[in-house]
Amino acid sequence: MVNQKLDFLLRKNKGKIKREIYKNMFIESGFKEEDLKDVELQESDRLLTKIRDIFPLINEDTEILVGNRISDSKLLSNVLKERDGQSYCYVFSDDVDICGMYIVKAEKAQKYCLNVAKFGYSRTCFVIDINFNFSATINYDGNLETDIFDIHVKSKQQS
Repeated sequence: MVNQKLDFLLRKNKGKIKREIYKNMFIESGFKEEDLKDVELQESDRLLTKIRDIFPLINEDTEILVGNRISDSKLLSNVLKERDGQSYCYVFSDDVDICGMYIVKAEKAQKYCLNVAKFGYSRTCFVIDINFNFSATINYDGNLETDIFDIHVKSKQQS
């Protein structure tokens, strides 16, 4: 128990140093600061545990997207278009363990998730429906000439 508390405090302290860089990555990807509702690290940890419990049991679909138009991605379009303008998603990148995650409107996640993967230093963006109906992992594998995204989606509607 003491080690868990110490681990949490160390991660939280490390996150304070990287937090502004993390947030700026999302802003540079197109999100406005007011689009990003912060999820505190402790709540983020709880949500990650829930995500890890729910989604490993669901088969994933994969897709390679060449180009940067989300409308060309059948997988992302299918799960994100079903959300109304008032629905929300969690978005985060690989530093979620020290910086936490954000809640954003689904329409903003749809608009900017490819940019987070493309411009973020980890080249990965995670988008999870706030009701845990789908999980999307977007990896950027492109170069200067061609944008290539490796997309993995797990959706409860599939199973």
